[in-house]
Amino acid sequence: MLARKEHIGGPVRLGSERGNGERPEIHRGSKPTRFHPTLILGYSVAAIMMLVGLAILLGYFMHEGVPEKFRIMFGLVMALMGGYRFVLTRTRAIRLKKEDDEEES
Repeated sequence: MLARKEHIGGPVRLGSERGNGERPEIHRGSKPTRFHPTLILGYSVAAIMMLVGLAILLGYFMHEGVPEKFRIMFGLVMALMGGYRFVLTRTRAIRLKKEDDEEES
């Protein structure tokens, strides 16, 4: 059984059922709010890769001594890899949310 303490926004979990030392979760209503650092990292890397790819395409980087076709190809690859990383991270976020919802039921 979990120990609970009343909080302004709702009850706060003070421990976990498994005893694995998880961080406390604040419950607002019926859904717990969880912090997933891997999702923040994934979205950040995706945004940086897309921005760097666009900057290379627009000629802000790699404009001296680099053939134009190579610069365009490299910029496209970077931007597409950023988009792919975003899709992967979004898919993982949906999966984690679904797993959290299943744990509650």
